[in-house]
Amino acid sequence: MNAKVAGESASNSSSSRRDPARTGRRVALGLYAILAIWVMGSALVSVVPQIFWPHARELVPAADCSRVEGELARSLETLRAVRSESERDTRFAAWDERYAGLAGACGSSPGYTDLYRARYAVEAAAHEEGRLTSLLEEVRAHALGDR
Repeated sequence: MNAKVAGESASNSSSSRRDPARTGRRVALGLYAILAIWVMGSALVSVVPQIFWPHARELVPAADCSRVEGELARSLETLRAVRSESERDTRFAAWDERYAGLAGACGSSPGYTDLYRARYAVEAAAHEEGRLTSLLEEVRAHALGDR
């Protein structure tokens, strides 16, 4: 019976001691999990914007700010002449993407914010001009119908 008690106490003392191989595996598994989470997180940060906003924020070198702002201003002038509302909306969307691409390099320039104000002024003017044109056509139609 003493041998049985001595065997039980020996097994109890060995089970209370931690197995270094088991501890090492746990540490390695924890480090691997942290590394995997870090890789997935950094991939999400870079991939998600590329999927949902592929053309946004294209970087333009700082030296080209005035040139690109001038091109955008000239394209606003041509947008005023577009009569079709759907085509104008499509062109404004493309213009907005180009404008958003300037944010990183030219966002602090005073012409950058003025350009945005001009864009909405042109859009409002084109919309009002379209309403004025349709109103004038109605007036002409009624004037010709009265004769």
